[in-house]
Amino acid sequence: MNRKPGLDVLRIFAAFWVLSYHWSGNSGFYQNLPHPYGIHFIPSWIHKFTNYGFLGVDIFFLLSGAVVAQSALRERPMNFLKARFLR
Repeated sequence: MNRKPGLDVLRIFAAFWVLSYHWSGNSGFYQNLPHPYGIHFIPSWIHKFTNYGFLGVDIFFLLSGAVVAQSALRERPMNFLKARFLR
């Protein structure tokens, strides 16, 4: 299989960006906790960065679509469908 490690790294980054958005107090997850934890230790520049964590979802899905498209172009249609179905 001809993987692109750069795409995998970017997908990991995007997933981490989404997680940081949820855990930094910018989403409903944090606001709906019965006993919110303190987030004062997060540096302000990181907190500003996490404000846009929702963009990580878009980036993750775009990159995942590129990976799936590459996989589809390398295989025959039936083999691709079988592999996708079994996952």
